[in-house]
Formats: sequence, C-alpha cells, structure tokens
Amino acid sequence: MAEALDYAHRNGVLHRDVKPGNILLNDGRAVVADFGIALPLHESTDARTTEAGLSLGTPHYMSPEQADGRRDLTQRSDVYSLGCVRYEMLAGQPPHPGRSPGEVMRAILTEEIQPVDELRRSVPVHVADATRKALERLPADRFECARAYGEALANPHFSTRPVAAEPAGAGASRWWALGVAALALAVAAWAWLRPSAPSMRGTAVEFYVDPPAPELTFRYHATLSPDGRRLVAELVSDEGPVFYQRTADSRDWRPIPGTEGADGPIFFSPDGEWIAFSQRNELRKTRLDGGMPITITDAPSYWGGNWRADGLIVFAASQVITEAGIPTGLFLVSEDGGEPTRLTTTDRSHGNFSHTEPFFGASGKIVLFTAVNDLLQSTVAAVDIETGVITRLAPGCDPHLDDRGRVAYVTPEGQLVRQEFDEERLELVGPRTQLADGVNLIGGGALFSYARDGSFAIVTGSARSNRLVEVDREGNPRTLFTAGGGSAVQVPRFSPSGDRLAYIQNERGSYRGDVWVYSYDEQTAQRLSFVGSSSDPAWSPTGRWIAYSSIDEEDPDGKARLFRRQANGTGPEEMVVEAGADLWQADFVPGGPEVVFFSDDKIFRASLDEAVEPQPLIETSGYVTAPELSPDGGWLAYTSSETGQERVYVRSYPDLRATACCRCSTSAFSLAVIVSRALSSDSSPDHFARNYAVHPSGERFVMVGGSGDRVLWRVAGPEAGR
Repeated sequence: MAEALDYAHRNGVLHRDVKPGNILLNDGRAVVADFGIALPLHESTDARTTEAGLSLGTPHYMSPEQADGRRDLTQRSDVYSLGCVRYEMLAGQPPHPGRSPGEVMRAILTEEIQPVDELRRSVPVHVADATRKALERLPADRFECARAYGEALANPHFSTRPVAAEPAGAGASRWWALGVAALALAVAAWAWLRPSAPSMRGTAVEFYVDPPAPELTFRYHATLSPDGRRLVAELVSDEGPVFYQRTADSRDWRPIPGTEGADGPIFFSPDGEWIAFSQRNELRKTRLDGGMPITITDAPSYWGGNWRADGLIVFAASQVITEAGIPTGLFLVSEDGGEPTRLTTTDRSHGNFSHTEPFFGASGKIVLFTAVNDLLQSTVAAVDIETGVITRLAPGCDPHLDDRGRVAYVTPEGQLVRQEFDEERLELVGPRTQLADGVNLIGGGALFSYARDGSFAIVTGSARSNRLVEVDREGNPRTLFTAGGGSAVQVPRFSPSGDRLAYIQNERGSYRGDVWVYSYDEQTAQRLSFVGSSSDPAWSPTGRWIAYSSIDEEDPDGKARLFRRQANGTGPEEMVVEAGADLWQADFVPGGPEVVFFSDDKIFRASLDEAVEPQPLIETSGYVTAPELSPDGGWLAYTSSETGQERVYVRSYPDLRATACCRCSTSAFSLAVIVSRALSSDSSPDHFARNYAVHPSGERFVMVGGSGDRVLWRVAGPEAGR
C-alpha cells in the first residue's frame, strides 16, 4: 500500500480517501483503488476541498488537517490515512472509534490516540512506533513520504524511543545487570516514598510535582535555582497568589514570607539565596531563608529578569519611574537599587515588538531575550550591552544559558531544545537537541525554567486553557470537551438559541486564532474562519451570522478588520468594518444592521450596510473596553477605568444619556446588583475579554478552564554535560 501511494505521490496525485474499502487484493499483492476524489498535489488547495465547510473523505481515516477542512493538504495526509488502516489491521478498531461522523471528526481534532501496543501487546515495537509516527497530529511530525513509512514497517530496528548505549561485552552479564537494576529501582522507590527522601545529587531523575494542597493551583511561573535543586512556584488560592519553595530531595512545600500578592516570572540570585519578582508594580527581592521583601526599583508591567554575578540585574518592564507609557523594553539596575538604565526600546523595524524574559550571556556582555510582535510570534534575540545592537537568532522564546554556554529555548511548536551558542558571532550553531515536547506557550512566552546544570521544570495542564466547562447554578462543573494537542480555547459565546457555542481555538505553537462553532446536538465542532488571525466571535440576534475581528499577518498595514460569516459555514467570509491597529469585542445591535466594538481605548459604532467610517461612541479619561448590548438593544454595558479603578457601567442606547455604575451603591435608573454569589474560581483569565458565556436560559454558563495542575521536574545528573 505504501509503495502504491508513493508511486501516486511521485506522479503528483493525492488520493484523499485511503481506507480498507479502497484496498483490493490481487494474487497476494495489495492494490490501492478508487481515486474518485483524488487531486493533483499542486491543486490540493482547490476550493472543492472545503467548500461550504465540507471535508471530503471517510471520517475514520481522515487526517486532522483533512477533518479540519484545510485546503493545503500534502502527501503526509495520505500517510496519516494509511496509518489509520494499519492501526485497524492491528487493533481491530480504527484509531478514533465513534458513534457518528461528527463524533469521529471531533475526536480526530481533539483527542489523543491510544498506542496500538497498549491494545495488542503482541505488536512488535518497531511496528507500533512506525504506526505512532504515521499518526502524529502535526503533519511535520509524520513520515515525509509513504515510502519512508513502508520502510520503517519493514525495519525491525526502527524505533522512536530513546535507547541508552550498551557498553561492549555487556551481553553476557545482561541478566545479572537487570537483577541489580531491579534491586536498585526497588531501593530508589522505597527511598522516594519515605517521609524524608535522601539527597538526589548525582542522580538524573524526572518526576511530576503536585500542589501542596487541593485549594492551591499552579499559576504560570515555576522557577529552578541555578543548581536545579530548588523550585519556587507561584501558587494561587481564593486569597490570591503566594510563592512557595521546595527542594528536590523533600516533598514539603514552604510558603515564602512577604510574597502575598506577588506576580511575574521569578529569577534567582547567582548564589541561589535570593529571588527577585514583581509586587505592587515594583521589582523586589527577598531571601529564601527569611526576611521581608526589599524594593529594588519601579517595574510596572514587569515580565522577567536575570541576575549577573557582579550584582547587575536586567529586567523587562513597560515603564520605569517617570517614563510613563513607554513600550516594553529591557532595563539594567544594581541589585542594591538606584536609577535603572534603559537597554532596549520597542523595535519597530520588523513590527511592533515587546522584549521579555532577558538572560545574561556567559561573558555578561550580551543579553539574550524574547522579542514578541503584535501577533504574539516570538523570536530569540540578543542585544550587545555596550552598543545596543540587536541580533535575531531563531524563532522561539525564553532563552536560558547553562554552564557550558549552550542556549535552551522553546520553539514555536512547543519543543524545548538546546543548541550551542557562539557569543562572538552571535549565532546558534550546530544541531538542536530536543529535551522535551508539549511545552505550554502563552502570550508569546513559554511556561518552563532551565537551570545552569541542565535541569528543567515545565508547568503542564492548567497553564494552557484547553477546556470548555459547563457550570450549573449550583456551581457543579461538567467538561464539554478538551482541545487536544496543546491547543487553547478562548472567549466562548452562546448562540441566541443556546444550542451552539462559538469560540476561538489556537493550536500549539501558533498564536493564529480561528473561530470554531461547537454543536450541543452533534457534540462536534466546525471551523468557521480562515482569514488572518481571528478573535472575539459575536452572534447576530437571529443566530444567522457570526462576526469576528481579524488581523492578517501578511497585511503590511497591520489593520484590524471585522468579518462576518454565516454560522452554518456556508458562504464566504465578508469584511464589513475596517479599523486602525486594533478592533475587538464587537456586538450586534438588535433590530438593525449595526455593531458596536472596542478600538484604540474607545467604543465605536458602525453600520454594516453603509460604507461609512465608524463613529466614536464612548471615550473617557481612562480606557473603556468590553461593550455589550442588552437583548432588547436598549442598554449598553462596558468596562471603564475613568475613576482609576475598573468598573462596569451601563448606559441607555443609543442616546447614552441614562447612566449607572454597577459597582457603585447609587443608581438612578433602577439598575442595581441584587445579590452576588461565587459559582466558580476556576475560570482561566488568558484573554482580556471575558472567558465565559451565560446560556440564554440563565440556568447555566460555560467557561474556559485548564486541566492537570502539575510541574514536570527533571533534575540533571552528572552526565548532563554530555
């Protein structure tokens, strides 16, 4: 079968419907038949592939990109389908069994495949590994061609699993060694489960760390000390965040006094005795063995720092002392405090970049950092402290340096990799070594820490908002679905009838958002948007249309636009409003072809029928955001900071004369908060818009949440230098 597909691919034909029913047997040879929906490879972007939201093929054997309705199919799509056939031959069932086509396609896009050798233990390792590789969700992770897949199936030495080298002459004593290893594992397990575990120095160990109590959850930041033996994590309860610490050879967590309400990435002093962090818009430091935090300098919108051996600190912040409104840059300051010195400013030569997560190079003369543009695409870069010249090194984020001068960073695909760094030429050189996969990416950064000895810690699960959770009026949660493969979901919005949900989904390694629509009846989701990077879906009052803002990353003007498309996926995407640099949180005006939206710290209104400029609606001394109209269109609610504190306001629409503040005790228009009660504390705040939606019945709501609050901690051993 692989040979037949390889022949077709080499002759420019993509099959698109590989399945058992299209495999015939003739004199002991397999014949791939029925090229009825095949296309020339160079025409696989033909509109027939996804017209009216249709994905051609047979659901059980579709590749994820085929089920997703993508137009840019390659030969790796047929490789995936062939992997599905092989999986069913071995396991007696397809990789994603389901009761309906919709359920199967949803599973392909969101659920992991159970390894075939877990279902059938008699499957040879090389066959299981080859099949697993053919069924990778990302096309780039599969075999590059059908021939390579066929060769792997025929090669008993093929494996995707790491194998330790066996020294020469070890075969004769292998069984004795296995016995010793088993005894060592038993002793290690006994030691690890003791109330006080022994020292782990000199041992390479990988394990998961859970929060110390059920009411505590990991937030974003978990940082290792320079020697990799101490972990400081930001843990959150209903009372707010607090930093906790623990060591690798003890399971006891201890809160760090004075860190209540602290925030931001943590970084250690070179000797590992101090940590620095953000608290109340200040950069502060505190000793881990006791004492109250000491202010170093002002640091609003702080995002990471690093501490040089001579006491110099580099940190990222939006503004420092009197420099209000300056875009995010890097600053230098002494550990003893004083006036900071600006190192970088926003770099607009390649887009609007922010600079975050700095790290000193081995010589201390350069600083590695992450440059993040408006689309949250990240680049590892370096700046010369003396000249201020910036050099871009590679796509990725959060560079860290180890004792051998190698740089560890996270690729856009979520892989933690390590590479040699030539500081003289400012180049990453040589091959990349992959240390881990599936690292959570959020806001242009990665949720991991890397120590100078090669140890690392990765925040898993809830750091990535990957679930839609339904909650009733009593606060009882029920997961609707979980987006697999490291995807994130945001801003769910109910249809007027309440039977569908629109939301934004971002795939792992990509910050390009797409609008999806989830059907309660079919329990499946369909992708709706394909233009640019989309956000903030909004339903029309009739439920026919969904509007969403979009920025095209290839547009040199960088303008934001409002699109709409029919909610059933038919018809084209229509551009209805064009704004400036941003356009967010649109809402339809009931009874008329008009929308309100947020842009440039103002709320605008715009007609969908007339080609006229949007008109400013609300502008205050602070910023305003999150406009939303009442069901009858008579009231407009929004958030404003005009009093210096964020409050929810309600004004009559469209005249705006009647006003009420929903956080104040006075109200002249019979608008008041009658009672408030917490229903959940688990909603994920990844997005500046609300990450929940109330059902039209008022009996339940849906929110975005995460899962699996844990930290993966790998303590490096003496061989880490290799």
